[in-house]
Amino acid sequence: MSGKVKVKLFAQIAEIAGSNEFEIEGEDVRDVLKALVSEVAELEEQLFKDDEHAELRDDKIVLKDGRNIGYLDGLDTEVEEGDKISIFPVVGGG
Repeated sequence: MSGKVKVKLFAQIAEIAGSNEFEIEGEDVRDVLKALVSEVAELEEQLFKDDEHAELRDDKIVLKDGRNIGYLDGLDTEVEEGDKISIFPVVGGG
């Protein structure tokens, strides 16, 4: 599967990117995030733990169509044309 997906960014992630929405093509969430990083290099250290893009940082939440990818196939979650990927920072406090 592959296709063009909408990527929505929130809070400081959107501020760093200079935009809160992108359209990106990829086969899975990892492809989409790598393509996003190729457009906005400053996001690499915000999203990934390492240069190999093997793991998402613990302080970020990524949703595919409203479902946390941690409960799907993680970064290997396939995407299809029209899917929406949302990226949030983890919010603490209470």
